[in-house]
Amino acid sequence: KVKNTVAAYFNINVRDLSASSRKQEIVYARMITIYLLRNVIKLPLKKIGEYLGGRDHATILHAIDKITKSLNEDALVRQDIDYLTEKINK
Repeated sequence: KVKNTVAAYFNINVRDLSASSRKQEIVYARMITIYLLRNVIKLPLKKIGEYLGGRDHATILHAIDKITKSLNEDALVRQDIDYLTEKINK
């Protein structure tokens, strides 16, 4: 549900979230997905990595840290997280 919700919100393909693409819009959506899987769904880092194309825990931690810092500095990131969290919890 998280991957589908994020992909629809950012108008990208669900497969892109697990792919190795480094396009900025896909990387941002992937990091948002990681943040939501950790903080809303409470998945362990290893499971998140497996779920998103075999990424290691360092990559997962980096994404979580980056989004967490952005939440305090960027109102658009906060808006994205709040909206997606609400959609996922419905």
